[in-house]
Amino acid sequence: MAKHLTKLTVSVLILIGSMTLVSAQDAVFSQFYAAPLLLNPAFAGTSRAPSIAINHRSQNVGFASSIPYQTYAVSYGQYLEPIRSGIGVSVFADDAGNGAVSTYAATAYYSYQVKIDRNQSIRVGMSAGVQQRQLDYDRLLFFDQLSPEIGNTGMATQENRPANTNTTFVDFGAGLLYASKVAYAGVTLDHLTTPDDRIAIVGPGGFYEGYPMRLSVHAGTQINLSPNTANGGKFVTPNILYTRQGPFEQVNAGAYVGFDKLFGGAWFRHTFGNPDAAIAVIGVEWDMYKFGYSYDFTVSGLSAVSTGTHEVSLQLNFDKAHWIKKKRQSERYNDCLQLFR
Repeated sequence: MAKHLTKLTVSVLILIGSMTLVSAQDAVFSQFYAAPLLLNPAFAGTSRAPSIAINHRSQNVGFASSIPYQTYAVSYGQYLEPIRSGIGVSVFADDAGNGAVSTYAATAYYSYQVKIDRNQSIRVGMSAGVQQRQLDYDRLLFFDQLSPEIGNTGMATQENRPANTNTTFVDFGAGLLYASKVAYAGVTLDHLTTPDDRIAIVGPGGFYEGYPMRLSVHAGTQINLSPNTANGGKFVTPNILYTRQGPFEQVNAGAYVGFDKLFGGAWFRHTFGNPDAAIAVIGVEWDMYKFGYSYDFTVSGLSAVSTGTHEVSLQLNFDKAHWIKKKRQSERYNDCLQLFR
């Protein structure tokens, strides 16, 4: 019972805090390379033909027995060669605490490519979207509803019920991406206008600076182990992703290995305050389909109440479909963005 009560208490602290307001940090996929538009709007159109990415993350499974954090995303991107531009759209949903706090977003992307030479390019990207965040107040559990003997007493809380439990706001972002045959690097700024995303305000809202801007910096190099990697092949891509949003920071560092129809990789995520997780991924690629599965092994103090995090991804890249490759046999990618395709 003590262990169960500890899980409930931790859940309360994370989901509601002091109830002055409820706001959130962005969810970041461990397989960030399998959701490139969500990483950087400049990735719009990095594949010539249309591409689709589907992602699902189930975080901290086993946390409080029944309160995983679920994140879903679907995105579409395409290159428009006559105007050297890429376009894309995405829909996103995040469910914290079995629906206690839910976030939904729809975003459009645009990028423009500037070629430095045959093997180097710079892309500038922008994003604009609408985001909604809502709180299901009746799913929350407060300290005055807990008992050391039985956990949840089922009694009504004496906390004041907030008048506003949802908010909708527009959101903007921008990104820059450099790519050559051997290396890539990018930077993204999300929530440029730091919109007001507050919900569940009880009493005076106090001084609030808005939804924190998120800075992401990512880079890597591709080491080719076979002559042609445009449609598979063998290669190794060491890479790093640094993210900062408000006072929260994290860095993912590791390597991705492509081996014809198979791929795998390993990363370590550190949140500066403490080590967070070791990440392993494995997957298969055939024709235009690419499926990946990853597992986050929790190494922080949450390992006592969390069994880890599952994540799956499915990418459909029509550039790799056999009926399109026949028309473009002479074309080859001259960059090192193969892990993102």
